[in-house]
Amino acid sequence: RVFKKMCLDGKISTYIGTREFVDHVGHIDPIAAVLLIHEMDWFTENKEYKVYAEITATFRYGRDDLDVLGINFKKDLYTDAMQVYPVKGVASCTTKIQEKLLKKLGAERAFPFTFDLPAGIPSSVTLQPVKNDTSSKPCGVEYCLKTYIAKRHARAPRKKTGSGSPDQEDNPRTRHSGSATLHRV
Repeated sequence: RVFKKMCLDGKISTYIGTREFVDHVGHIDPIAAVLLIHEMDWFTENKEYKVYAEITATFRYGRDDLDVLGINFKKDLYTDAMQVYPVKGVASCTTKIQEKLLKKLGAERAFPFTFDLPAGIPSSVTLQPVKNDTSSKPCGVEYCLKTYIAKRHARAPRKKTGSGSPDQEDNPRTRHSGSATLHRV
């Protein structure tokens, strides 16, 4: 089973083989994904734009509706990012699922990337604040993988439209291919 997230304008998609990553005490399974570019011509015409991937571990200790007056009830515990396209340097070694996806999607439009999480970061934990409450995000630690198009690397856009991004004023064309919530077990 492969999970897919596509940006709203259809320019890029992100494929990931699993949403659960195991902590083996000495190391954590790498997060291996593949970026698919649907419109290579657009990138040829707009060479200043690049595709970035970002993994974030967030600790949420309050509901979204409590985020008022600029007070956030979440804290980023870990963030790592990389440029996925155009490829910088030598591509990292690929996993079996990445090799299968590259073969199926076409190596000229698909680009594998891998994040290695450091030892000692917390496992995914979810605490549902109120019984049967599905209207807000639960409290706890969650991992999120995001891919986006931008002229330069900045924090990934928080919303699918790219609004709220620190890069927004310089780059009104920031796009977001969606985010996949990951679970570290």
